[in-house]
Amino acid sequence: MSTLSGKTVLVIGGSSGIGFAVALGSLKSNAERVIIASSSQDRVANALERLKARYTTETGSSAEGRVDSRVIDVTNHAAVKALFAELGEIDHLVLTYTGNSFIFGDFKEFDLSSAKARSPMDSRYWSSLQAAQSAQIKPGGSITFTIGLFLRLSCLENAKLTRGAEGSVFHNPIKKYSLNVGSTGALDAATRALAVELAPIRVNILWDRFPIPPPGGREEFIRKLNKYHLVGHVGTPEEVAEAYLFLMKCGFITGETIKVEGGRGLEAVLQF
Repeated sequence: MSTLSGKTVLVIGGSSGIGFAVALGSLKSNAERVIIASSSQDRVANALERLKARYTTETGSSAEGRVDSRVIDVTNHAAVKALFAELGEIDHLVLTYTGNSFIFGDFKEFDLSSAKARSPMDSRYWSSLQAAQSAQIKPGGSITFTIGLFLRLSCLENAKLTRGAEGSVFHNPIKKYSLNVGSTGALDAATRALAVELAPIRVNILWDRFPIPPPGGREEFIRKLNKYHLVGHVGTPEEVAEAYLFLMKCGFITGETIKVEGGRGLEAVLQF
């Protein structure tokens, strides 16, 4: 079976949640070097220590010399270019960062020339493409984008939403989220275009939904959602990370959108 032996993996968004699980899974898959990157110095430093500790606890081995970190604002294109110039060639780029700009409102009312209206494209689409353009991926390597949760849990708690209201709603759009849908759909389409243009480098995108929040989060809310997944539970970061590891290891997949949602998309209307 394939491993990541001898490979260098960069996870942007790797300081917590799914990104952290991807970094840990990469180490366990024998990656030679794993780099986690995020926008907060404190979070990155904390994640680096947790990553080393988790790896040692779960494997009995040390990750010293195999893990590193960087601080990066992915919306700063000059900084992104500088990061990849400094890192040089890598084997796999994983972007679990899905943008931090979610705007809600009537499409007709938006000033489409405003920074607010452009923010979903800037924080999700253009930042991802800048990383893909700047990355120096070795032959046989891969780029994996992410379509993540659109609505924050705090928004969902006070709403009754039909299927498709969370996750990549460009498949099942809902009112007042047109600009968010557009940015996500653009990234999904760009994945296939880049798979053609950057070949033989492989380019894929992963659609995930409802990773369990960290301790102190909304466990009760998540518990209520378990029954709406055909597998009987909301996915954990570790479960979702397995899909990213597959996309890195499998040399015969490119241009694909992979759904990792536990059958949520096949369930009935979500009622609160």
